[in-house]
Amino acid sequence: MRALAIAVMLVAASTADAAPWSFELPEGYTEQPIPEEQLAELRAQPDTMSVEVEGYVSSQAVLTRVTWLIKLDAAATREVIERFDREREQAPIGAANFSVNRSWVGDQLVVNASADDGEGRHIEQRRVYALTADGVLHSFSISCFGMRAGPAACQRAQQTMQLALPNQVGFAASPAEAKPG
Repeated sequence: MRALAIAVMLVAASTADAAPWSFELPEGYTEQPIPEEQLAELRAQPDTMSVEVEGYVSSQAVLTRVTWLIKLDAAATREVIERFDREREQAPIGAANFSVNRSWVGDQLVVNASADDGEGRHIEQRRVYALTADGVLHSFSISCFGMRAGPAACQRAQQTMQLALPNQVGFAASPAEAKPG
């Protein structure tokens, strides 16, 4: 009986420390450190609580995973979160084609953006936003950079993205329904 109790405690401890985000890293990608100065702008944004970034490279593409926690000042409505995403969105310099698609999947905003530079290089980004009961906005994104045909494995990794927050709440449809953060 004691062994069972210890096993349950170990599983609970490992689950409590598990990241709320996940994705399947494609074969052939190796980790590449991200220079701290590249993170300074994101970390300097108002209300940023934390930012984690990991970079991976293959012979075909670069994959970047970003998790960003933001304490919201405004009431967390779907409109506020969509505006938050739009305000931070930038077409890459020299982009020949740039497209963005936002959709709500349950209580999460899922954003798919892509751009070509006209010289065969392609960027795909998938962002997922979710809100926790304490008013923290969780942003999880994976970006793929490479030649047009190169980032296919990276794009498959984007389709495996999951953001499973234990205390996730829904976004209010209107300001009247929103609870202060």
